[in-house]
Amino acid sequence: MDFLLTKRLIRNMKKRFLQLRWKRGLGKTYVYLRTILELYKEYGFKKFMIVVPSVAIRKGVEKSIEQLRDHFKRLYNVDLSKYSFIYDSNNLGKSK
Repeated sequence: MDFLLTKRLIRNMKKRFLQLRWKRGLGKTYVYLRTILELYKEYGFKKFMIVVPSVAIRKGVEKSIEQLRDHFKRLYNVDLSKYSFIYDSNNLGKSK
């Protein structure tokens, strides 16, 4: 799950979605966050949606974003917490 894999994923993407299905603990969250930031940097893509199958996984993704915020800020000069939000069907006003 390194930078070259991220570049390969971007280069080979022919559809408008990317699905990652790997076993637990292999770095999926890091790879898709890094891929999102590379797509933003290289192609100016600005809207992304991360869909997960459970609240527990969503909480894990939230935690990962929080933990990786400074790392990605150094790499891409982007504050993920400033430009992202967690969808809440009880608070539709925040959806854009």
